[in-house]
Amino acid sequence: MGTCGETDQEHGDILPTDQEHGDILQTDQEYRDMWQTDQEHGDILQTDQEYRDMWQTDQEHGDILQTDQEYGDMWQTDLEHGDMWQTDQEHGDMWETYQEHGDMWETDQEHGDIFQTDQDHGDILPTDQEHGDILQTDQEHGDMWQTDQEHGDILQTDQEHGDI
Repeated sequence: MGTCGETDQEHGDILPTDQEHGDILQTDQEYRDMWQTDQEHGDILQTDQEYRDMWQTDQEHGDILQTDQEYGDMWQTDLEHGDMWQTDQEHGDMWETYQEHGDMWETDQEHGDIFQTDQDHGDILPTDQEHGDILQTDQEHGDMWQTDQEHGDILQTDQEHGDI
């Protein structure tokens, strides 16, 4: 793994630079770790997650923040898969954008939608949902927002898969 801090490395490089694989922001991680935290795979925003890391780093896979990436890129950019933050994506898009699956935050989604929106599954705050409703409560699937969930949990919580 490469060094950290304003430099170009082959692996594990860190913002503000472009890295080849899983580079990260002011922290040392093993794979795609991001945002001042150590994660295993796809961690996100001051929390430990297992899959789909994000937020302020340039990477080839799951990269984020004002950059174009090949896979899972995020943050003010158009990506092919798992893109996020003010952009339209095909899969797992997030934050002020319309996505097909796992979309989140001020947007209408089909599955696991979150925050001020009506969803089919796992709807959240402040609305009634059919399955996996959220907001200051513990749920089994698709729960989100100030709660610990098993799948698709989001924001201020530890999740296992696809957390955001």
